Amino acid sequence: MTKNEFTRPRLVSVPHLGNTSDNIIAFFSFLFCGFWFLPKYIYAVFLISVRFHQYFL
Repeated sequence: MTKNEFTRPRLVSVPHLGNTSDNIIAFFSFLFCGFWFLPKYIYAVFLISVRFHQYFL
């Protein structure tokens, strides 16, 4: 019984499939955030560069 109590939580807490699915979910959320924030970031950099050129030209 003690052996089962020791081995069971280890198998439940760190399963191989669970780790890979968590990594996949994190990867897709990272991709979604990147695709969501990248255009705004590029637009902000574009505006800053345009203002920079307006000031220095």
